Amino acid sequence: MGLGRLGETAMKAEALWIAKRSGQFGNPSCVLCRSLHVLPFARCAYCSLPGIGKCPSVKAGVAVMVGILLTGAATAWVGGHVAKMVSLAISLVSIALLLLISSYSNQRALLSRLQKELAEQQAFIQELSPLDSVQQCLDYIVNSAASRLRCRRVSIMLPDERAEYLYIAAACGVPEEVVRITQIPVGDRVCGKVFRESRPVHVRDVTKDHDVPALPTEAKAFMSVPLMLSGMRWGNVQVGVLSVTEPVGRADFSLDDEFALSNICHVGAVAIHNQMSIAKVKLAHVELLETLAKALEARDEYTCGHSERVCEFSVAIGQKLNLDEDTLNDLRTAARLHDLGKIGIPDAILRKPGKLTDEERRLVQQHPAIATHMLSETSMVGQAVIRAIESHHERLDGVGYPDGKTGQDIPLISRIISVADFFDALTSTRPYRGPLSVSDTLDELERGRGKQFDSRCVDALMEIVGSGGLTAWAPLPKTAEAHAP
Repeated sequence: MGLGRLGETAMKAEALWIAKRSGQFGNPSCVLCRSLHVLPFARCAYCSLPGIGKCPSVKAGVAVMVGILLTGAATAWVGGHVAKMVSLAISLVSIALLLLISSYSNQRALLSRLQKELAEQQAFIQELSPLDSVQQCLDYIVNSAASRLRCRRVSIMLPDERAEYLYIAAACGVPEEVVRITQIPVGDRVCGKVFRESRPVHVRDVTKDHDVPALPTEAKAFMSVPLMLSGMRWGNVQVGVLSVTEPVGRADFSLDDEFALSNICHVGAVAIHNQMSIAKVKLAHVELLETLAKALEARDEYTCGHSERVCEFSVAIGQKLNLDEDTLNDLRTAARLHDLGKIGIPDAILRKPGKLTDEERRLVQQHPAIATHMLSETSMVGQAVIRAIESHHERLDGVGYPDGKTGQDIPLISRIISVADFFDALTSTRPYRGPLSVSDTLDELERGRGKQFDSRCVDALMEIVGSGGLTAWAPLPKTAEAHAP
């Protein structure tokens, strides 16, 4: 979990430059500088000119002081009503110039900052739009927030299905153990209250706020902003909470940071909600296809439940190989749909008790291509899933089907499904034979290692079977093993 596009060194350098320019120092004569809680006399927060000698507000103030001193000197020297009128006129003109210069410089600087924020927000939208999964959006949002706000810790919390708890769905700079175990009841602590009340919170110093628990770091400031959709189209839809802490190179977040975080949350909430909606539609579509595959299996008592078992075996292997969650989801879908193409194969061939003829074998070997054609007609199934199903009968030595792929040209998901499919097929009863014992099946996998099967996948399955980690598979009864060929 990194710090986004800016490394730690670059982030500190930028924070130091911005602090000198606008964040920690400023001109106390400037209203906008004072609103940022800055210290005086280094750089004006909004005119961005260095030192009191070049800040228009300070210059005007000095001019007023000089004018007053000169007027006093002239009054003392000349005396009379004329000198007093001149003194008053100089003072009024100086004050007018002070107000004019301050207003112009602040408006110009504010416009410049708004233009910069608009450019950053446009780039943020452009990079966020092409992402095609919820997790990709979440990861990009936390990294962008860390980069734009120059902070070390960012997290997005989402509600569970019942909206009772918030969990960390994506984070930057947060220990993995914290991400894994954190659950906050809605309405509890700061994030829970922000989610329930739909109101952002900016705590400048937790040591002075007794309602806020201490942070798990040395940082004293943090912000939590709701990820919320609002308006006539959505009503008020709560998506989650985005929180930031540990600002780099400064003790607190500025008004600019609040503005940037608010913009990130507005756009991020829409992107996350859209991806969640798309994911629900895709899930419904995949579930429909899985139902079709189960209906296909239900026609044959020998293959009933085969896809579910292959799915569990495949996911167990994938977890043993430390695949990421997105790849595991693709593996899960591909395993459940891997035999979908058999819908185009006649039952007489699929349930034939004897040996298949060469023509019948060629027909059966078409089922990966049939499934690929069916799934290619829809955009709801990813290309990784389609490629995995197409190649799940390929072999490392190149004599598999349908394309005779070899080695690493075969997708890893396909290689995993190939091992899981083989294991379930040999330990299950078929019209033309009884089930093999588990030990004999593992011996067959060992013989095919490096030729038909990926060695890592074979090792993973053997380790899982040895530890009893497959709930879908139960040891065969002795009568079944006795009849195994």
